[in-house]
Amino acid sequence: MDDPVLFMEHKGLYRQGYCSTAEPDENYLLPFGKARIVQKGSELTIVTWGAMVHKSIDAAKEAASKPGAIEIIDLRTLNPLDMETVGTSLEKTGRALIVYEDNITNGPGAEIAAIISQDYFELLDGPIKRVAAKDVPIPFNWYLEEKVLPQTSDIVSAITELMEY
Repeated sequence: MDDPVLFMEHKGLYRQGYCSTAEPDENYLLPFGKARIVQKGSELTIVTWGAMVHKSIDAAKEAASKPGAIEIIDLRTLNPLDMETVGTSLEKTGRALIVYEDNITNGPGAEIAAIISQDYFELLDGPIKRVAAKDVPIPFNWYLEEKVLPQTSDIVSAITELMEY
């Protein structure tokens, strides 16, 4: 094999109703390295991927003071990162919230935050905030897993904090 590919699916998405849709057609292609704007907004940008996309949508509905306030970007791929889409969003919103399931320390969100602070700092009206898993191993028990992984309420709190900054 000269060019191997590793594709990882999130096991938690298998239990979700919103993940059981049919493909648009047999030739459906996902643009590699191109983020998708899930929801347009003008006051805050949420950068996320995987299962956290849906939790971010729920949190935005709960926390938004008005419709169209929160933009949600689904990165879809982490390498390459589509930072151009993120930068364009930050030009409008000036606020960045990165939501992901990996540990907060040394996770991909830390790298994204570093790129934002290095390349888009002048666009920011507040601090870059991250919501991520606690720095412990993910438990096998579903109840304990909820205590470690980011929940909608955690995202709502971060949104509220950034919107009030």
